[in-house]
Amino acid sequence: MIRAILGIIALSLAQVLPSTVPVAAQGTGATGDWREQYAYALGMQAYIYGFPYVYMSEVRWGQVAQKVDPELLPHAAVNHFWHSKMMGGPESQAGGSPNNDTLYSIAWLDLSKEPLILSVPDVGDRYYTIEIASFDSDNFAYVGMRTTGTKAGNYAIVAPSWNGNLPDDVEQLTPSRTPSAFILGRTLLRGPDDLPAIRTVMAQYKLTPLSLWGKPDAQILESYDVLKPFDRKTDPLADWKTMNATMAENQPPSRHEVLLKQFARHCHENTGALS
Repeated sequence: MIRAILGIIALSLAQVLPSTVPVAAQGTGATGDWREQYAYALGMQAYIYGFPYVYMSEVRWGQVAQKVDPELLPHAAVNHFWHSKMMGGPESQAGGSPNNDTLYSIAWLDLSKEPLILSVPDVGDRYYTIEIASFDSDNFAYVGMRTTGTKAGNYAIVAPSWNGNLPDDVEQLTPSRTPSAFILGRTLLRGPDDLPAIRTVMAQYKLTPLSLWGKPDAQILESYDVLKPFDRKTDPLADWKTMNATMAENQPPSRHEVLLKQFARHCHENTGALS
């Protein structure tokens, strides 16, 4: 994975910043102009900083907007769960490698309008963990055996700017750093004979908009409308444009302002991106 990421970074910068590659980096042995070295190093830092936004955008697009077989690959509307149903095997297409003791639950969240309430059942002695990450890929909350226990519960996932009241039977989690977020749930599978039981458990993982809480018959709208990443095969600035668009939806924290201004000045002068 690291090698792949570094390869993407190198390819992007080779296309976007050809005039800023340090002479020393070209194998001449010369020191080169410090301004070229500075520009290249800053471009690398900017791309590495923004890469999670590009990666998350691509994965979200593939799992929400792309038409795939949900029996084999993750696919669900925004604010809805997808659950794997089968043990991993040679035919598995999702993830890095087959996993025979875990079934996965995935959801892409839009918290911009209101909080979502995550409901989980009493799982008994079954191990499970639901990891929740902001759009910069940082995990900000967990629900599961080690953090909240195994009893049934309801947990509010809120945007960074949300400030309101929750029902008495709902516990607020640490706020997401971004309005868009991602859930990756893992539930212990004890073998093929355990599949019916684990499916029953996972079917009880629910996401409910706060405005529909307490309305069990309400229909939750299905939306597959998410930002489409720019195509790096046809546009050498694609990743930078995807960063810009995604960061407009999911503002980086204010404490990064100085760093981002530094990136923006450099990238605007050299590529027109991150301006």
